[in-house]
This record gives sequence, structure tokens and C-alpha cells, in this order.
Amino acid sequence: MKERVNEAIPKVRELMQKNQRSLDFKVAEEDNRVVITVIDEETDTVIRQIPPEDVLKIAASIEQGLKPGGGSILNDKA
Repeated sequence: MKERVNEAIPKVRELMQKNQRSLDFKVAEEDNRVVITVIDEETDTVIRQIPPEDVLKIAASIEQGLKPGGGSILNDKA
């Protein structure tokens, strides 16, 4: 799966650049999740993050809560 994603990245970046957008691909070292950030090249602002930051926080909180002694699964309000 990771190899297929790595092969697709240059193609997707090329398509996005035609629309003055850039993509930033990162793999979270803690859990090997791929996080994609779409950036407007003119303003250098983040247009979208996939998955959204809140989803990443919830996933991390759930994982922590499932560990022995992890405490509450969800500590923050949405």
C-alpha cells in the first residue's frame, strides 16, 4: 500500500500544480498514517487537511485510552 501511494504522489502533485495548489504528504511516525495537506500556492494557506486535524486528535485519544492505564478515551470537547 505504501509503495502504491509513493508512486501516485508525483502524478497527483503535477495535477495539483496546474491548479496553483500543492500537496504535502507526511507519514505520522507514531502510527504510519498518511496526512495530506492541500496548500494554495498564491497565499501559502492550507485549504484542506486529509484527514482533518480533529480526526487525528480523536484517533490518538482513542488509541491512548485503549492502552492499559490510558484513562479516559475522550478528554476534549468537540
